[in-house]
Amino acid sequence: MEGTQMRLDIWCDMTGVLVESGETRPSDEVLVAIRPWGAAMQARSRWIADVAGVRNTKKPVFGWCSWYRSKTDVTAEEVCSLADYVGKNRDRIPMEVVQIDEGWHRSRYDWRENGKFSMGMDSIARCIRKAGMVPGVWLCPVNPEVMPFEAGSPRRVFPAEWYINYGTGEPSMTRLDPTQPEARAHMRKVLQTLYDQGYRYFKLDFSYIPNDSRSFYNPKVTRLQAQRALFRLYREAIGEESYLMACCYQQRTIVPYADANRIGTDCCAEEGFCRPLASDGLPGNLWSPYFPILSMASSCYENGILGNSDPDVTYLAYTHKTKPAQLLTFHSFIGTLGGAVLTSDLLYLPEFDQPQNIRLFEILNPSAREKGVSFSGGFDPYGREFGCVVERSYGNSVNLLLWNPEHKQAADLTMTHVPLEKIGKRFHVWSLWDEAYLGIHGNDFHVPQVAPYEHKLLRLTALSEGPSLIGSNLHISMGATEVLSLERQQDKLQITLDPDAGARNGKLFIYSEEPLSQAVSTNSDVFVCKQQGTDHVYVVTLTGRVRERPETVTLRIGAGEAPGQQTVLKDKARAAKWDKASFSQGWLTAW
Repeated sequence: MEGTQMRLDIWCDMTGVLVESGETRPSDEVLVAIRPWGAAMQARSRWIADVAGVRNTKKPVFGWCSWYRSKTDVTAEEVCSLADYVGKNRDRIPMEVVQIDEGWHRSRYDWRENGKFSMGMDSIARCIRKAGMVPGVWLCPVNPEVMPFEAGSPRRVFPAEWYINYGTGEPSMTRLDPTQPEARAHMRKVLQTLYDQGYRYFKLDFSYIPNDSRSFYNPKVTRLQAQRALFRLYREAIGEESYLMACCYQQRTIVPYADANRIGTDCCAEEGFCRPLASDGLPGNLWSPYFPILSMASSCYENGILGNSDPDVTYLAYTHKTKPAQLLTFHSFIGTLGGAVLTSDLLYLPEFDQPQNIRLFEILNPSAREKGVSFSGGFDPYGREFGCVVERSYGNSVNLLLWNPEHKQAADLTMTHVPLEKIGKRFHVWSLWDEAYLGIHGNDFHVPQVAPYEHKLLRLTALSEGPSLIGSNLHISMGATEVLSLERQQDKLQITLDPDAGARNGKLFIYSEEPLSQAVSTNSDVFVCKQQGTDHVYVVTLTGRVRERPETVTLRIGAGEAPGQQTVLKDKARAAKWDKASFSQGWLTAW
């Protein structure tokens, strides 16, 4: 604004860092970005990537982590049973990683197998690899913490000089010094042993140097340099081909060595979506789905630029106090973010091995092509308006997740900061979970009185003259990932799908003022009908899709009208396929 003044103070704290006589030390570079919040944050991430030399070469993982369903009680039998189940069901759930979390080792300072995996960690790795996946393992080699249940805690288990020093001069109890030669040798040996046993996915927890660290074995390094020295050591120990999943809130410091980063707190859904503990009613329980959503809202601008974000696992079945509709909000955030996708559910057990539960996981594979961002970033820490703009040659759209973060009251969900420039002032609105066409609307569209922690996942599609794709339930990105092209050829509409993306059974939703009929596919059992209660919406139902088989769906335009939904569903065989290709509302009440 005219007449506005700003003051910029830049300071550098080198307390405790040795700068010898006559030596000079350059400060960090400084970026000043005067842009809207989202654009400024993405510019910041790209700048860090350019300065640090980012290694964004590996895609987000799709897999399983043992922690949330098994905790430290994880067993070799569980891991091998899960791997065997996935290996036999790869067409539906083509997991890439099976990762053993905490509980396989003797302690956080003795990284040898603890007896539950007596067949050998190398044998477990072979079991996972035989099933077609990458063996993964959790550890925290920089954090030799004596757990509370161990005798004599707290205490240091290594020589005091192995640990970093705080500003007070007191050695840490829980962090090794990544510049101390013997500590470095210990960490390297731990990682290389697991590498030699066949592990190629490493989830390295507690890998941050505390903010009050001031003194290192190498007196010339800053805390940022010490942090990078740690991750350089990690990368050297596990090789370039291994996947490095960091657990470090200081994402800038792990570039360019980590492939991905766990953002936010743990997602322990059994205690409820969010448990208010503070006297003012605000949330006080960090270990719930609520805070990982806030982390996605704040960290989304780094995802896919500085590395792949891991928002933590999603759940496909019973979670005690978290209601299904609330859990679906978290599931939608994970899918819309476009980062890592993992679950801890033991899929081979009957309570998880259900068509709807497996389908919920199918629609997250692969990670969404576009990365979700908080449209209201800088104004709203909750990510109330979260999504992405999808630009395609056959028509643009916006994927939009609206949610209610209020703890005790329903709320109207409105669009305030959604970028509508690419789709125009009027657009189609389609809702994923209820497969509902909500009509043509403008920026005054709203969803009234949504319950606490619940949401709507919508696709807003630009109007067009001919037939247009307005929705898909094959993938949670609603067509942006699984649909490769849509083309009209005289009296035919051809839709090319990625056969390796999305569920094996699902539906495409087409808006057309010209009648559509006669659906055929190169890779699916297919039929088309006119959606009940609409004038121009056609539903193409696909079942039995096969991976790696090219898929083109063809519809006739103007050669007769497809039958109505009610007529089609009188056929029991087609009714069964219709149900198989949908999200069942019964999932929301089954628990």
